[in-house]
Amino acid sequence: MVEVSRPTSRWEGEDETVFLAQLRDIVSHPAVVEVLECLAAGPVRFFAVVQILGKSPIAVARALRVLDAAGVVERETPIQLTSFGFTVASQLQRFATWDALYAGGVDEL
Repeated sequence: MVEVSRPTSRWEGEDETVFLAQLRDIVSHPAVVEVLECLAAGPVRFFAVVQILGKSPIAVARALRVLDAAGVVERETPIQLTSFGFTVASQLQRFATWDALYAGGVDEL
């Protein structure tokens, strides 16, 4: 079973350092960022995600388990992002987020 800490939203008054640590944990898993990007366009069926990304079904399933455990996706058919998932996906489109994730800073978020 995949164990991932569920990120807390900094918009709910949580510590940004905790949010970034939990977000870093999520995006460190293989194919998670690609699956998030695919789902940001809208709900998609499992095998469509596999085809779009050119990943194996096992890799996509593992990424979805991570995202599901973190509360980022709803694993119904079709698979879709939760409202928190859209927040995560939009944050990951910002360079400042990636800089904060890997440079250790939180000032620009």
